[in-house]
Amino acid sequence: MVNVAWKQFIQRYKNLPVTAKASFWFLFCNIAQKAVSMLTIPIITRMLTTDEYGTYSVFISYSNILIVLGTLTLYGNGYFVGMKRYNEEKSRYTSSMAGLMFTITMLLYVIFLLYQKQITFILHQSFFVITLMFAWVFCNGAMNLWFVENRYEFKYRLIVICTLFTAFATPILKIVFILLFKATGLDKALGAMIGYVLPIVITGIIAWYMMFVNGRAIYVKEYWKFALSFNIPLIPYYLSQTVLNQADRFMIERLDSASAAGIYSVAYSLAMMVSVINGAVNSTLIPWQFQEMKKGENRKVANVVNLIMVIVAAVHFLLIFVAPEAMKIFAAKEYYAAIYVVPTVTIGILVMWLTQIFINIEFFYEKNKWIAVSSVLSAIINIILNAVAIPRFGYLAAGYTTLICYLINMVFHGMVAVILIRQNGNNKAFDLGKIIFLVVCSIIFMFFTMLLYEQTTVRWGIVIIVVMVTMLKRKEVFGVIRQMWKVVKEK
Repeated sequence: MVNVAWKQFIQRYKNLPVTAKASFWFLFCNIAQKAVSMLTIPIITRMLTTDEYGTYSVFISYSNILIVLGTLTLYGNGYFVGMKRYNEEKSRYTSSMAGLMFTITMLLYVIFLLYQKQITFILHQSFFVITLMFAWVFCNGAMNLWFVENRYEFKYRLIVICTLFTAFATPILKIVFILLFKATGLDKALGAMIGYVLPIVITGIIAWYMMFVNGRAIYVKEYWKFALSFNIPLIPYYLSQTVLNQADRFMIERLDSASAAGIYSVAYSLAMMVSVINGAVNSTLIPWQFQEMKKGENRKVANVVNLIMVIVAAVHFLLIFVAPEAMKIFAAKEYYAAIYVVPTVTIGILVMWLTQIFINIEFFYEKNKWIAVSSVLSAIINIILNAVAIPRFGYLAAGYTTLICYLINMVFHGMVAVILIRQNGNNKAFDLGKIIFLVVCSIIFMFFTMLLYEQTTVRWGIVIIVVMVTMLKRKEVFGVIRQMWKVVKEK
């Protein structure tokens, strides 16, 4: 019986279109990568002190900021626009973008070598650690570009292999190097950094090789000119978005302590679990959304987005609800106070995902300047609020300041998206009223749930009731899921 069911499953899988297969494997890889990383955090936090974990987290924050400057995020949404323009020369275009990234990263590293004393002093990082950051940027940029190229063409086999290698090798090597550095009396945080970087370097080298072999182009003037003209105006956007996501940690380290940065980082990592769903949804939704809007099916896009955002929000709500229990599993006792960071960061991540609905409209109409203006303004406000609030209220304030800035960013992009839709004479590709309602409900839910963190019985009673209602309404729930799956198959 089991054998027959298995054969039927295999046959159904074989009959799926390549787009559906690719979407399934990309989702699987995203979940596997994040899941393995999350499952090892309880081990890492018990091997590193809060100070050491804070130092390691600040290293990651600096690396994420540096990659924006070193790659211009050429693998971002601008890549899809480039594919739309140069659809007949995809491999050559991708290879040329890899050559451009290589050139920019090397130029930045030369600048670092010329001013290494000043830069190491400002960042409070050693020469070796900053070189490690550049190695990560150099290879991670290549890996991301190669992955995006294969996602665009729905080629998933090599991506699956490389993603799973990185997913499992990274935590294993971090643990190995932490133990090795502990045994030799060296800085365990540095061991974690090396373990974090090494698998990316290996995968990045493979990515460089594959792109150059397939595209056989390092410099193509037309491609470089387009990419630079499109992406340079977006640097403030990408940089400010990264600052919004990462600045909290190194500002907490400077204004509070490395230990506080470590505690905040663990809570942030727990909240970022939902980004697995967000990323998987975006990788499926964005290409489909562009295709449908190009055909003038804006109303169809809005209906699908309404369904998806309710499911995405439900996942975020669930994490907030079980945060106290999750934190006990996730980290050592020293980190438990950070449970009150999880709700604000999680709702901030939800708001950021909802903002992407508006930003996609701006990308579609190639109105990049508005993206940069809003993001820079939000990042500046975030830095100012952190500078004022963290010394007075401690690391808990960083979650609220970030949420406030995400909301400001969302309001601005929502206004721009509405104007663009009206200017182009199309129906709205989103329901603004429903998005606003969802955001308001999310914030109310956040504060309500935080009041229940000490009331374990009440919280889990509500969870049981919600599960029971969901089971009673399972037909409607599965109907929404089937509609989302239909979107995937239509791609």
